[in-house]
Amino acid sequence: MSLKNWNELSLLVKRNPKKFFDYLSEELGLDVSWDDLTVIERRSRHKQYKIIQSGVDGLPAWNELSPFERRNLKKLYKKIKTVVDGSEPIVADSTTYDISVSVKDAEDTAIQGATVTLTDSTDNTKTFTGTSGSAGGCTIKPTAGTYIVTATCEGYEDYTADENLAVSENGNLAIILTAAVETEENTE
Repeated sequence: MSLKNWNELSLLVKRNPKKFFDYLSEELGLDVSWDDLTVIERRSRHKQYKIIQSGVDGLPAWNELSPFERRNLKKLYKKIKTVVDGSEPIVADSTTYDISVSVKDAEDTAIQGATVTLTDSTDNTKTFTGTSGSAGGCTIKPTAGTYIVTATCEGYEDYTADENLAVSENGNLAIILTAAVETEENTE
């Protein structure tokens, strides 16, 4: 048994929960259709997934799916297709990499106490953080992925890198912070 690729599905199947469920049910040989579902099951992707899971060996439990897979129908479909087509289930790579961070100002002086955060560009709940020491450095240990880089430190402007950081091996990251401009308050 093999499911179609996502791009081969009709737009109606991709966007209509009833058509999507009925397509999967038919292709997987389940004896249940959308019309057999209760109102609660029709409103809950979690409940629908559990019905599909009961007919497919090897599908991970709902709580083992990433938040992105739970929210994104395309990612959820790809997970189901991977198992149904006989491929190994997708396992997240938990390998961490050392990113050596250096935080300095425009005069090349090390900045202590800067908080550097790497936020996954597809899942903003996945973050890795480090705080620079007296030499302006720290090591952050993210998993593989693409990250938005930000840094904050009292007395300096907030920093966001112009480009995302792709992590697939150990590496270095240099951040230059700009001193905050003090504004005079009107004392009249």
